[in-house]
Amino acid sequence: LASYFYNDENWFDALTHYQQVIWETPENVDAHFGVGNCLLNRESFEDAILAYYKVLELDPYHHKAYYTEIYKLIGNKIIQCTDPMLNIKNSVLIYEIHIRI
Repeated sequence: LASYFYNDENWFDALTHYQQVIWETPENVDAHFGVGNCLLNRESFEDAILAYYKVLELDPYHHKAYYTEIYKLIGNKIIQCTDPMLNIKNSVLIYEIHIRI
């Protein structure tokens, strides 16, 4: 159901359903990834980065499949942001995540 709402770009309901999956199965990497994507699309950049970091914590090799996409998505969203201070803050967060990986 979360994927249905996500594909429909209904970020709020998709996020709710991904969080329900995590509540039922906390180790579900795909649900954490879905949470990150929903948060990213809602422009909650810091929370999205934390969700992606949780994905990598649960599965350190997951980044081979998604790292480039995640970095590109976050970078594109930040570039589109009109608040220069938010751009700087999020760029620093991305850099910190990048050097940890």
